[in-house]
Amino acid sequence: MSIGRTIAECRYERELTQEQMSLNLPISKELLGKIELDKRKLKQDVMPYIASELDHVKATTALWGEVADGVTIPYLDGDYIDHTPAALIARANREIDEAKRHLDEVEATKPIGFMNLEEVNTLRNANKELLDIAAVAITLVGDNCEWHGLSFADEIKQWHVSLKARRLKK
Repeated sequence: MSIGRTIAECRYERELTQEQMSLNLPISKELLGKIELDKRKLKQDVMPYIASELDHVKATTALWGEVADGVTIPYLDGDYIDHTPAALIARANREIDEAKRHLDEVEATKPIGFMNLEEVNTLRNANKELLDIAAVAITLVGDNCEWHGLSFADEIKQWHVSLKARRLKK
């Protein structure tokens, strides 16, 4: 899905009109409409305002991808994803188990510079499984925020603070 369409979808879910949303953005209602229709490119300096205004996991992860040229942990969506809490938790547990199996195959005691191609490929496969966990985690956190009226941005910010606090304790 294009960034414009994602913004429009999230704006609609927030029950905001283009006019209401543009009041808190450094762009006009008309320009917002063109961005949503993919008739104008979204400029990077506007992205933080849109992310803040929408405070939606789909918009935030899509904007991360825009800034980083497609490099993002995606929000999992589509017909193949069951967004019920039980299904997402079960999926997360399956992904964790699969990642554990792949990590067990990694030769972790061998110095990095001495790994052969097969061992590096085993490590790369483990990386993919870890990224699968990250995608399910982002999706579950985002959905939890939507279900319970929490701010996705605030959850991420509070998590960052807790990471720093945990580092200080060690």
